[in-house]
Amino acid sequence: MRSKCTSPLWTNQEILPKEKRGIMIACMKLQSSLTTLAIVLPVAVLSLGGCATSVSAEVEEPAVYTDPLDQSIQAYDRISAAIILGDPRLAIQEYERARLENPEDPDTQVLLSRLYIAAGDMEQAREILAEIPRDSAAYVDAALSLALIERSQGDRDAELGLLDEVLRLDENNLRANAALGEIFLEDKNFQQAELRFEKALESDPNDFVALQGLGNSYLRSDKNKEALDVFTRAIEEDSEYSYVYVDRSRAHMKGGNSFDALEDMNKALELDAENGWNYLDRARIYARTGNFEAARDDFGRAIEFNPHIFMNYAYRGQMSAYLGDYAPALDDYRMALKMRPDYYPAYGFAGALYYIEGEYESALFFLNKAYEEEPQKQAYILFAANAAFLSSRAKGRSYLQENVGKIQRDSLLYEVARYYLSGSDMTVLHRLPREENRTVQAFSQFFMALAYLRNGQVTIATTLLGSTEQEILKGSPEGIVKEWIIYEHIE
Repeated sequence: MRSKCTSPLWTNQEILPKEKRGIMIACMKLQSSLTTLAIVLPVAVLSLGGCATSVSAEVEEPAVYTDPLDQSIQAYDRISAAIILGDPRLAIQEYERARLENPEDPDTQVLLSRLYIAAGDMEQAREILAEIPRDSAAYVDAALSLALIERSQGDRDAELGLLDEVLRLDENNLRANAALGEIFLEDKNFQQAELRFEKALESDPNDFVALQGLGNSYLRSDKNKEALDVFTRAIEEDSEYSYVYVDRSRAHMKGGNSFDALEDMNKALELDAENGWNYLDRARIYARTGNFEAARDDFGRAIEFNPHIFMNYAYRGQMSAYLGDYAPALDDYRMALKMRPDYYPAYGFAGALYYIEGEYESALFFLNKAYEEEPQKQAYILFAANAAFLSSRAKGRSYLQENVGKIQRDSLLYEVARYYLSGSDMTVLHRLPREENRTVQAFSQFFMALAYLRNGQVTIATTLLGSTEQEILKGSPEGIVKEWIIYEHIE
């Protein structure tokens, strides 16, 4: 769940004058204009109160101060205007220039600290908050702000200590309960997360952050209907926040409703077309519904926005492979594995694509690595053996003799391996139509077909690959090679 600015200055509004509340409202508009913190702060940051993911880690001071604001407006309105302009430093300058009547007032100090947080100056904010006495009415808000700072610094224990302290002082505090809900959500303690978000909603049934947190708790607990209801309530509160549509889209997909899932992702992109993660989420929907062309396009857009995310290349490569564009697919898998060499789910697909491209040594390398990482998938041994045989008969026999003992002896795959070594297919052909495990049957047909192709027996090979059982291989590395063979030898 991504975070949102809801009550950006995290202050109990009833204790503030109207002008200060105006600043809080203005800060809501800041979220789209401030640079994201270098540390990604999930919704708990905002559960503390607001613009955590929208603050800048570093903002350069202008060399010469230029005042874009009308000097005739009131001090608090000028601060609000500066926030709306997306410049928290200017807001701080306006605060300091305003010569407020009581600058040492704790509420005023909390306000100033949050302006510094918005500007990314956590240490200055911490110094200000440390001066607020514990017996002050503003101390709860100060502690919440300090918890936000500790979260941004990655100090979980300090954050929890401050939240616990807030709840000892005010057990119904909305922000503290929502923040703890997010922590439980991160720890996959979904039941406790639900309880905390529900507690927060007792204080305000329409609080966006708590609604989004509760929805995600339900979603991860497979309570899809409840999640959809809560996300819809959140959208009713703020229909302009893109990530809640992303969350509801995931709930729709978990419930098997791809149409509404796609509609929500389209809305999310309408609201935030510059977010690469939104393209990634929509691409996954297209992929799961078989629209591989659209999925590939969106994975490409995700790469444009986030070129350092290795998974985007693997996903796009997979879509290209499904579309029969094998060379660009292999290029993408090469890039993914260059960025993340230990990403073993890519080994099988890379091996299959090297096989198609005729690079049998590389195919052998990756298919063997795929088996080493997932030894329960014994079919990889036969796949790698085929690559080895295509490199040289001697290499194929050597590889298979070394590895045949790793295949379960009573499996039909073991009989296929024996055929590779002995040249007699009688046992396999006898058992093949009687095999009860359809997955084993499909893989055995596939590997028999590869052997027949190596021996020039194209007709029997393509007959095996055209059987209905072969549908089981769809989407797998073997399935990609099967489609390539059919295209090359039949179509």
